[in-house]
Amino acid sequence: MITVGIASVPARAHMLIKTIESLLPQCDRIFIALNSYSEIPNELINPKIHCDLLDNTLGDSAKILHARDHDCYFFSVDDDLVYPKNYCEYMISKIEQYGCIVTLHGRKFNNRPLKSCRRGFSLNYHCLHSYNYDAELDIGGSGVMAYHTSFFKPDVNEHKVKNMCDIWIAKQAHKRGVKIMGVAHIGTYLKYLNPQETIWQTCKIDGYMTQIANSFLK
Repeated sequence: MITVGIASVPARAHMLIKTIESLLPQCDRIFIALNSYSEIPNELINPKIHCDLLDNTLGDSAKILHARDHDCYFFSVDDDLVYPKNYCEYMISKIEQYGCIVTLHGRKFNNRPLKSCRRGFSLNYHCLHSYNYDAELDIGGSGVMAYHTSFFKPDVNEHKVKNMCDIWIAKQAHKRGVKIMGVAHIGTYLKYLNPQETIWQTCKIDGYMTQIANSFLK
């Protein structure tokens, strides 16, 4: 069973529909957290799709809201990306290879304790750049992430501050002894929809993020 989880806000509704169209043929079901939406867009009415109208309290962490509920390959994705036709197939092959969380994006920190979670990395493994190698990461990008829930079930209740999903996932993975692997890809593998505003641009709490990262990256 292949399950997809995604969170969106109304300003990105037009992008969300493109994201869903790219993933719908590849999966068995999609859970969409419609943060601050007043209604479900008609384009999302589909037997495979379940929508939750939420108040945005969870922020981007709402994408994993249903991850604990099912025995499946779980894909957490973002509403500013269009995914290629072989995306789920490729990511599942990497899950089977490594038996851990896999992602196309993330960071590794060799110098500890961290001085800055946003700038103090030794490797910035970017989903829109090309890499011909796999690499173990400390924090993975949850918008291009997959795992099987038989070995990792993230708990959204442990996400204490919204719009820090990547770090909370990394903390839970570290606590449970599950590795995060960045997997090889070319820079054009994903199509970026270029939103006007991103969480990376608006989340200005580097000090707190660094504190959390240092709590598990010893």
